[in-house]
Amino acid sequence: MENMLLRMLGVLLCALAACAEIAPAADFDLAKKTDTPGRFIFHSHVWNDDNDMRIVEVVYDNYALAHTIKTKNGVQLVLNKLYSRTTQASNDLQQKFRQFSLDTGVLAENILILPPNGKTNVFTLSYY
Repeated sequence: MENMLLRMLGVLLCALAACAEIAPAADFDLAKKTDTPGRFIFHSHVWNDDNDMRIVEVVYDNYALAHTIKTKNGVQLVLNKLYSRTTQASNDLQQKFRQFSLDTGVLAENILILPPNGKTNVFTLSYY
């Protein structure tokens, strides 16, 4: 009987923990939304730079294309990222990424397609 009671208590505690509301810590710094849909600004404490990020295009079950302007000590760096939900982005999607990067001023030799990582592909590029 005591064993059964302890099991029930354990199940109830697990149920309560699974349903508990979780709030971020008071000093948790989220990106700030702007008046422009899909645009966020934030400061990276790791890289000590200011970031102006735009989600350019999203197909929720396929990919997302992000464009970020990073500023540190007055110097700007552009970082474009293509996030794929699959482990291998199609050739058409890779070409779309390349063309977007060229259109945003990135030199062709600075476009990097990273190899698959077994989970989700992130194709990145940057230039100064």
